[in-house]
Amino acid sequence: MMSLAEPTTAAVPGARIAARWDALHDATHRLRTLDDIDQALAACPASLAVAGGFARVLLSHIDGATWTPLHWHASDAYTVAETSHLWTLHMPLRPPLIETEVVRRRTSMRVPRVARDPRVHRPFVDATRTRSYVVAPVVLGEDIVALLHADHGIGGRRVTDADHDVVRHFAVLAGLAVEALQLAVRVRAERLQIAGALADVQSLITSGSPGLRLLDDGLAPVAAPRPSAASDMDATPAKQPWGLSARERAVLDLMAEGRTNREIAERLFVSESTVKTHIKHIFRKQGVATRPESIARAWRRARWEGLRAS
Repeated sequence: MMSLAEPTTAAVPGARIAARWDALHDATHRLRTLDDIDQALAACPASLAVAGGFARVLLSHIDGATWTPLHWHASDAYTVAETSHLWTLHMPLRPPLIETEVVRRRTSMRVPRVARDPRVHRPFVDATRTRSYVVAPVVLGEDIVALLHADHGIGGRRVTDADHDVVRHFAVLAGLAVEALQLAVRVRAERLQIAGALADVQSLITSGSPGLRLLDDGLAPVAAPRPSAASDMDATPAKQPWGLSARERAVLDLMAEGRTNREIAERLFVSESTVKTHIKHIFRKQGVATRPESIARAWRRARWEGLRAS
């Protein structure tokens, strides 16, 4: 678990506030140095609690119309034991619950007094014994992937407007950090695909494939026939194949790796129903009816583009 320490400052309110913001920025910057998105999300509760000055922080996963506790940090060990049944909850996203409004509006909210607010989810309040909290969404691209709840512990003080600002700011920065990690993961995957394509070309060269001819200055590929307009291979490199969106391309890449719908949903932090919708759109754009056909066309195209790029 990450070790973060809040800087010490002089007993001046302005200096303390500045130190709090600096600690938040340092914490979210460290999230970018982790290996993958799962590690970054797991580190968020401790990062926000220590840098933001909270006793407890919960990160919950959004799955369709429910939110489920996933990672927890508490400064007091006894609170963890007393809230063990929190992990059995699968809480709905339906009006008029506060979390539903947070997801719908993509905004954070402060609950100053849970006892007086009819919009709180009572099983969650009973499980955590919170009296006041802030909740904020972690947004990745077009999707809300998680919720952050923060408070000052059982019997602690109520959250303030300043606490609200801290949680909201951290959630925004955490979303950017997760997005940067997602991009890094994709770059690594594309590098592996390129390496595989180059290995295929090298295999053709060493096997003396008739698709290669000798030139005075070495080996060069024979010019390939121009694909017809109806071919799988007619898109220019600047365009997504078959007119896929960036998210559909990500789903197709994971399908080609042999991932199940559930694994794809977990990797992209969306619901399985969203993945199924993307797959339907992919099938329609490719002109196929089954998953094996879709993957086969993707591999044929990747092989062609690899050879053409060489």
